[in-house]
Amino acid sequence: MAQLQALSPTKHHSKTIVEKFNHIVYAQDTMDWKIFYRTINTHYNNLCDRIRNSFPDLKDNEFKVICLTLAKFSNPEIAVILNKSPHTIPGIKSQIRKKLGITEQGNIANFFLHHGKEDINHKQRIQTDFK
Repeated sequence: MAQLQALSPTKHHSKTIVEKFNHIVYAQDTMDWKIFYRTINTHYNNLCDRIRNSFPDLKDNEFKVICLTLAKFSNPEIAVILNKSPHTIPGIKSQIRKKLGITEQGNIANFFLHHGKEDINHKQRIQTDFK
């Protein structure tokens, strides 16, 4: 989707391409977050569910960015999926790092993947910096 959007000469045309893609793939005009979520969560052994339960203070967009980051989507791809400006995603990631005590350049995916193998419910143990 992000590559299709990047090929578009105008923002309006870009939106039309994404809507057509969503209509073909999901039979609707918008992307179905539930499908993405189930796929990512299953692939990472319910890590997204554990994150949601362990960090209930995360805003919905922050949580979605975490899940999509785990799935190795780039910032522009995350922006397309969440229908946000590409410049918004780094700001959301910065908010996530602050909430979790990760250094500003820390890797969010590594933070959760490392602790997905441990007991993620012990939030106080994972408030450390990861690069």
